[in-house]
Amino acid sequence: MPAHVSVFFGGRQLVAGIGPPDASSVRLSSQWDLYFHQHVRPWRKHSPKGKSMAATRSAHAVWNGDLLAGSGVVSATTSNAFNDLSVSWKARTEEPGGSTSPEELVAAAHASCFSMALSAGLGGGGTPPSKLVVDATVTFEQVDGGWKVISSALNVVGTVPGLDDDGFQSAAEAAKDGCPISQMMTGNVSLSVEAKLD
Repeated sequence: MPAHVSVFFGGRQLVAGIGPPDASSVRLSSQWDLYFHQHVRPWRKHSPKGKSMAATRSAHAVWNGDLLAGSGVVSATTSNAFNDLSVSWKARTEEPGGSTSPEELVAAAHASCFSMALSAGLGGGGTPPSKLVVDATVTFEQVDGGWKVISSALNVVGTVPGLDDDGFQSAAEAAKDGCPISQMMTGNVSLSVEAKLD
């Protein structure tokens, strides 16, 4: 069953004004990687000695009862941005009825991560976006007798002064392949993106 979420991300270059390292010595696979190596990575030099730059985020879930008749809640314990969102197997595989699902939460993660990666890639290429509107649809389907997440489909409409359709599609493909949530899913689910300029 598809889970769908929309994210509106006001595009703005994430980090600016930092000199790039020697990009010729680094093999890069996407615009996201290029922007990361040129603009984001140098910030690590300013971190306290011995401090890791890893970011850890946590969530908490409680489930009551069996799978079919039971239900649960999930909360964001790092940010407290949401608390006790209801989840159930019926809401996950049939109509949501006001409850969320793991797939909807993955869709939210993918849409927001992709929007950041695309904004970074466009900014690094000299055409920062004014606005990116991203939809992610994650599909949970019965396959060979079991349930499986089979795909995450991205759709983005962008306002990007100075960029043509081909350039925007190319940047969207690079962000789809390069964003960390995409990389986490690569090889496990089918990933796709449709991109157009507003």
